[in-house]
This record gives sequence, C-alpha cells and structure tokens, in this order.
Amino acid sequence: MNAKPQKGDSTALIGGCAVLLLLLAGLVSMAALQQLKSSEMPRRVETLLNSLQEFLQHPPSDWLKGTEDLFTPSSPAVSLQWTYRDGRLVNLPVSLLVEGDIISLRPGNEAPTELRGIQEEEHVVLSRSDVFSHLSSPPSPLDNGRPRPHRLVQPQLFRVTKTPAVEVVQRCLELSQHRPISVLDNERFTVQSLLERGPAPLALVNGILPLLPLTFPSLWLLVGIYGEVRVLLQMGPQPTDWWEVWKMTCRTFFTVLGGRSLSLCHTASLLHSLGSVTVLCCVDKQGILSWPSPNPEKILFFSKTSASHETERVKQKEKDKDETGSKELAQTRPLCGLEMLSLSVGRAHFDDTRVQFDDMQWQRHAPSLQPLGLAVQLLLSNPVVAARILHLSDHLTHAALLRTRPPCQPVRPPWGLYQLPGILAQDPFQHRLSVGAYTLPTIPCSGEPRVMAPPPVSMRRLPFSHLIALLVHHTHTGELHLFSYGSADVVLGACTEFWDGEELQPLTDSNRKKVVDFYQRSCMAGQCVAVSFKPLTQPYDPEIDGMCVEMPLNQGAETAGDISLSPLRQQVFLGLVSSQYQARPDMIRLISGLDSACIRFVYFSNEEEVRSKVFAEKMGLETGWNCHISLQSECFPLDPENIEVPERAEGKTKLEA
Repeated sequence: MNAKPQKGDSTALIGGCAVLLLLLAGLVSMAALQQLKSSEMPRRVETLLNSLQEFLQHPPSDWLKGTEDLFTPSSPAVSLQWTYRDGRLVNLPVSLLVEGDIISLRPGNEAPTELRGIQEEEHVVLSRSDVFSHLSSPPSPLDNGRPRPHRLVQPQLFRVTKTPAVEVVQRCLELSQHRPISVLDNERFTVQSLLERGPAPLALVNGILPLLPLTFPSLWLLVGIYGEVRVLLQMGPQPTDWWEVWKMTCRTFFTVLGGRSLSLCHTASLLHSLGSVTVLCCVDKQGILSWPSPNPEKILFFSKTSASHETERVKQKEKDKDETGSKELAQTRPLCGLEMLSLSVGRAHFDDTRVQFDDMQWQRHAPSLQPLGLAVQLLLSNPVVAARILHLSDHLTHAALLRTRPPCQPVRPPWGLYQLPGILAQDPFQHRLSVGAYTLPTIPCSGEPRVMAPPPVSMRRLPFSHLIALLVHHTHTGELHLFSYGSADVVLGACTEFWDGEELQPLTDSNRKKVVDFYQRSCMAGQCVAVSFKPLTQPYDPEIDGMCVEMPLNQGAETAGDISLSPLRQQVFLGLVSSQYQARPDMIRLISGLDSACIRFVYFSNEEEVRSKVFAEKMGLETGWNCHISLQSECFPLDPENIEVPERAEGKTKLEA
C-alpha cells in the first residue's frame, strides 16, 4: 500500500518553498539595489556626454548669451574665467573650460586649473589655486627722487593644460561606491539584529515571525524608493486632485525603481542624506549665505543742518531772553557737522534687492548727498569706466600682494553700490582719463636691515592705501571734474576742504580724525570707500591716462612740483560709504527652520573674529560666549614663514547656531 502524505509534510514543503522564495526575493533585491548603485553614476555621466554631443552637433546661435558681461562681481560660489570662445572674450564658468582653451588671467587672480603661458610666457606654469603675478613688474621709476607714473600690469594669456571637469567626474566615479553609512541604515541594521537575536529564536512555533528577517531586503528597497519618491515630489509643484497625485507617485516610483530618474536616488539618496543631518556646516559666504557683493550700509558726510543743535539753541534762547534779536539770529544759524545715514536692503523681486534709507527725512541732506551719488554713478554706470576701474583694481591688488608684508587686502571695485546713484543723482558727465595711486604702509622692522619683525598676534589684513581718480567733463558746460575713490588715508591726504551742501569748508585735523576713525571701524567689519572731488582748472598731463603711481607718504612736500600728480592734490572731500555682506532672507529662514528641526547650523569663516561675528549676527546665530571658536593655531604668529604665505595667516572661525 502506498503511504498517504501527512499533513505535516505538506506544511513543511510549503514552508520550505516560502523560505526559498523569500530568500530568492531578498537576494534579487540586494542584487538589484547594488546594480542600481553601481550603474547610476556611469549612466548619469553618459547622459551628460550625450547631451554635450548633441549640443555640439546643433549649437544654438545665442549659446554665449549671458557670458558676455566681463564685469560680473566675482564670488567663490560662482567661479568665472575670461575665456576666448569663437573669437570673443567671454566670462565662462570654470567647469566649462577644456584642455586647449585660451584664457586671459588677470593679475592677482588664482589659476582655475593647470595652465601654461603662451608666446613669451611659455615658461610660466601655474597649478590650480596659484596666484598669478608679474614678479618682474617694476615699481614707479624715480625722477630726481620723485616717483613717476608707470603702466598697469595687463592680463596675460594662458593655455589650459587640464580640463577641470575631468577631475571632478573621476572623483565622482571613484567615490560613488564609498558613501558613508547613513543614520537610516544604522537603524535598519539595529532593528534587524534585535529581531534575529531576540524574539525570532523564541517564537519558532510561529511560522511568520522567523521569516521577517528574510523579507527585510525587499521591504527596505521598496520603502526606501517610496520615501525617495515622496522627497522628490516635495521639490516640485503638486496637483490638488488625489488621483493625479497617486498617478504621479506611481510614475515616479517605477522611474526610480528602473534607474531612469535624473536624480542620483541610489548613489546620493536625498532621503538618507536628509535623514542623517544633525549638523549643517557652510564655508562659503559670498553668493550662498549672502549676496555676491557687499551692500551699502552707512554713509558719512558733512552737512549744514540745525537739527543737531536744536536742543542747545532752545536752552540758550530761554536763558538769554533779554538779548538782542541779532544774537538770537546767530544762534539759529545752521552749523556744519558730520552726519551718518544708515541704509537697509529690501527685496524687490525673487533674486533682487533694493537699497533704501532708514531715515525717511534723508532728503534734507540732498545737497550733500547728490555729489556723492554722482561720483558713485560715474564709477559704475559706464562700461568703459568699469573696465578701467577693474584694470586699476587688478594692478593695485597685484601691488598689495607683492609689496606689503603681511599682504594687505585686495582692492575690489565697489560693485555693490550700483543702486545708490539711482536714489541720489543722475549722470551728465563723460569719461576722459583715469589714473591710480597707492602708498606702501610702514612696517616695523628689526635692527638688522632686510629682516622683517615677527608679525603681531592679530593677523588682521589691513586695507591697501590707494586712490583711483577719474577725469570727466560735463556734457552741458564742458567743464572738467576729477572724482577720486579709495582708502580714507590717501583720499584725505589729497583733500584740503570738504563740501557741506552749500559751500566749501576747510578740513581740520579734528575732522580728519573723525573720518579716519569711522573708516577704520567700518573696515574691521566690512568694506569702506572714500570719495572726493575737484573742479580741474589747471593743465594736466594726458600721458597719465591708464597709469599708476606710487605716492610718497608726504604728498605735499615731495610732489609739489610734479605736474603729473598735481591734479591729485587740493581736492574736496565728499564722504564715506561703508558696505557689508548682507545675509540672504531665504538663508535666514532656512537657519530658523533647521533650528526648529533640531539641526545645528555651523558657519566656518576664514575671516577674523569681528567680521565673522557681525555677519553671524545678521544670520541670527548666537555669537556670545562659547559660540565663537577660533580654529587658528596658537603657534602660527611666531612662525616667520607665515609672513610669506597669506593663506596660513588667515584663521578659521566657527560659529554655531
């Protein structure tokens, strides 16, 4: 007789088949996940290469549109480089440079990649981040002990010898499989280990619980893809109808499951990255946390107003009621004094800002502010003038890096002041010539010649003493006017009077001290530019156009008989404009949201403590005790080699939310 199959044997067979199917499903899920991870990055690179190939085969006619502005403010967040494409000089992103490109590298700028000079500069080889400088550029030649103007250091042509994007792509391909373990992976491993070691062995009588560990790979793959889909859907517009939401979710789910998504869902999963964030660190400030250029914050000028003396006048009037009317009239006469107006940055559009005065009655100072606004407009409104200013600034930056120890701050054009002239003045002038000047700071040296003293404990980089002068003529009257911009020490050294809105007043030592104090405080927390003016009635040397000169410390004594430098003397001081980097409103909201989500925001700054604290307060970060941590080495001030390397002199600053 044939034995009848027992019920227990069929149950064991079914259980064995179920275990085998679950095991196969887990193996297939793990293999599929590994395949998606390993092929996602190469497939993404292949897609980009196909897009580039199609672009090269059918290039649009206006593909260089948007890159023709050579005077876009530089920012660490947006790396741009002057590059020749199709016979034109354009401002191209560094990531689009390829081997063989010809670039124009400005003096004082860092090399974006490996470069080799062309023509007479073929022996010059620059590596990435090397600062380009003309070591052979001479200072101002001397003529009977007086410096003479010299020509500006021009940008030099270099050939790109290494494509920057190749290194980035290689690093992405090499490190795509070496991602750190996320918090969600750790939690999954912990839960799976507890189930395998705890309840599962104790519940062998139950046929379901011991099978749960075998289902984890499949469940983890499906749940992870669903979470990634939900994150991706939150980044775009969503329909209001639930059925449309469901169809979009299913469509995105199968797209991610098949590895056809444009996002790196398996190599760099947003779900795992956001789920693992406990601290968000940011290093770059310009263009990310702040606007690319510093915005105007305060204006210092002289104004003839009786507002500051109103209280004193009333008290004096009550005390001297019996005095004559002429004396009372003398008390009400407006007096001249320093005035300071604050400005704030508002938001006009999505990615645009507008500057406005905090004082609603600022128009009472319009006679003093209009010449200042006109001077700023001359500096920024004309593309020809902007090109001259940029070349002069590059030359001054080159001099600051090579001829000062420790190196002074680079000279940057005040691009962030472009909105200020729209409030204050209109431009009726045309450019004639431009000239730059600078003075070298005095450095305390030791007793031996050519031996530099150890740097002080504070390694704050000082602003470079310089002046940039523009000669323009009035389009209606034909008169010549000279406007100067630069540091307060050099501009004040060239001024003998100031404008109070009605007439010229002599510039006293007390006034100079107040202006210099304001300038030094502003430079500690941001940037500041001094502006002066002079109606030019005397002859000038046209050969100084587009040149620069090293001014002696005592300008009046050593340049009295120099006709080329005479237009730079006896100017009229107009005022100071201080500017600072302002935090972007969306970043302030982001930091507040991160704080609500228990995510700490840490800001690393390579600037000194004062500037770091000022900007951190604008972002809403705590800057009190134990919130500001200096990562600067304690022994670096005693190391004389740091004088030669500017980067070591800059400490790191850590600010936490």
